[in-house]
Amino acid sequence: MKIFFAGQQTLANRGCEALVVSTLEMLTEARPDTTFIIPSTDIARDSAAMSKYGFNNYTFVPAPEITPAIRVWNRLMRYFPALASVWVPEKMHWDAETLEQLLSSDRVLHIGGDTYSYDYSYAGLISNTAQIERIARMGKHQEIWCATVGPFDSCPQLERRVLDKFRKLNRITVREIESRDYLVSNGVPAVLVADPAFNLKPQANDLYVPKPGQKRIVVNISPYIYRKTTAEAVEPALQTFVKKRIGEGYRIVLVSHVNTATSSDTAVIRNVFQDILDNENVDFVPEELTAAQFKGVVAGADFVVASRTHVTIAGFSSATPVLSIAYSAKAPRLNRFLFGHEAFLINAWDITTDDLEKTFQQVAGAQDEIRATLSEKGAALRATFRSLCESVFKE
Repeated sequence: MKIFFAGQQTLANRGCEALVVSTLEMLTEARPDTTFIIPSTDIARDSAAMSKYGFNNYTFVPAPEITPAIRVWNRLMRYFPALASVWVPEKMHWDAETLEQLLSSDRVLHIGGDTYSYDYSYAGLISNTAQIERIARMGKHQEIWCATVGPFDSCPQLERRVLDKFRKLNRITVREIESRDYLVSNGVPAVLVADPAFNLKPQANDLYVPKPGQKRIVVNISPYIYRKTTAEAVEPALQTFVKKRIGEGYRIVLVSHVNTATSSDTAVIRNVFQDILDNENVDFVPEELTAAQFKGVVAGADFVVASRTHVTIAGFSSATPVLSIAYSAKAPRLNRFLFGHEAFLINAWDITTDDLEKTFQQVAGAQDEIRATLSEKGAALRATFRSLCESVFKE
């Protein structure tokens, strides 16, 4: 069987890499003769990244490209959302090789769009629904794979269109209760699962070997923390927090999980923490690590303080206490899914020195309970993956 991973673009986002690798591995275990087609905006770079895992049952193809019409529409929608009632461009540019591989595929998993919402851009959402429409016209079996979805009601004109596209899918699996409930309330069936990265196996590496005998806190921040606030508002709190932990004897392990042309964790981390980068108790983990190797770093830490979703998932799935810095719907939903509350989370636009310290102390004070909860829930979630993967191959 051949499976096409629709929506995927780049493994420079280690979260996307975690999704691709964990899904490919689980589906291969379920049916070893399966082959996979993976779209990419940089085939040379992504091929090098995937070669570190030892798989030999995948082929990269050029990713579909957003057209100029979608880019113009996206800019206009920021000011005139009613435009969605009269004009939504849905044409993507497809490479001939990509279409040929898509036509010969047996299943399509929309894996690259792990967030279907307005949180990032209208263009990103529409590029994914445009692919759903194109694939539906081909008559292919297609599913949204383990995503965060909605809500779309802040723009009703677009909501109706998006939900209509979703009704053309054979199945939608989602990773939080709110995503499922939103879809079901709108007459779109959805199945609650977990993020596949919960099943990503952590790996050791030769590029970063932590010094033994010292407590460690993995810290990650991304450019998205500035979406609803300013550098002046959040950076002093982050700097104070890290310096205080160093003073308490912790080793700070800085992790850059996404480095693309439009979103670089490295640039933000170097800017925010420039005063401590040379501190003997601060490590900046090399960007070259794979998603599985980053997870190995996270799994060995005492705490994680992170904004990127899949850094927090690396912590959650390793039973490591996590303080989530939320910049979208994903973090609060995942925290409620795992803990039933948001006590271990702080919104990026609400960060103050006092609140960040208070939230960390809540995490630290409940660390034994957190580890026990995550160990129990992680085992239960991983146990569901076998049946989920086997269901992909059913007619």
